[in-house]
Amino acid sequence: MPKKEEIIYLAGFFDGDGCITTSPKTNFRLTISNTNKEILDWIKKNFGGNINNQHLPKNPKHNTSWKWITTKRTDVLRILELIYPYLIVKKKQAKLIINYLNYHKNENKVYPIVKEKLRRLKTDKHYFRGNK
Repeated sequence: MPKKEEIIYLAGFFDGDGCITTSPKTNFRLTISNTNKEILDWIKKNFGGNINNQHLPKNPKHNTSWKWITTKRTDVLRILELIYPYLIVKKKQAKLIINYLNYHKNENKVYPIVKEKLRRLKTDKHYFRGNK
């Protein structure tokens, strides 16, 4: 079990560089992209998931970008529940997915609705109003 400080750190990092996305089936995934592979290795070591090359730059002045990703339903739920109390920007998104994963086990009828709600949360111009 990660320490409280590590969970808070991941929450801040995820709020800034992370993303909740949909996968082709009825599941969600968590990703964090960064040019610092060392921090993504730390996240993998402490929270699971995998790391892959996201972007190999054509310009030699640019750094390689890496992506940490977790797609396993139980891991997505566990991580979101751990970081939820400390999220600010992605708090509503996390709550939506936590509720879906806890109460709608592989329900194909509900998934498209939740997927659309997530998309709307990501494009809401008044995102910070009442973000609880």
